[in-house]
Amino acid sequence: MVNRKGLKALGYDSPEEIIGKTLRIEHEALGYIPAFAVATPAAYIILQRWLRNFAYKTSLDWWIFAGAGITVLLLSGIAVSWQSWHAATANPANAIRKE
Repeated sequence: MVNRKGLKALGYDSPEEIIGKTLRIEHEALGYIPAFAVATPAAYIILQRWLRNFAYKTSLDWWIFAGAGITVLLLSGIAVSWQSWHAATANPANAIRKE
């Protein structure tokens, strides 16, 4: 990833433009939606069966799963932003040298 972003820096894009272009790639963020839609009911069923065996009963609320999904989305956004910033501010000559 550093090489591709380093080569884009040769096109005189500012680090903010490179990060903006990276974050506009929506197919990565949209990949979480079907995964979340499949994993949420499966996790709910598995957790319901597991919690059935305990003496003290508790309920699984919707906000637990929503919070987990939002947390994953935020953490992945932070990770992508960090890697994009690191690659955008790197010296492009170093990216070409490593090839």
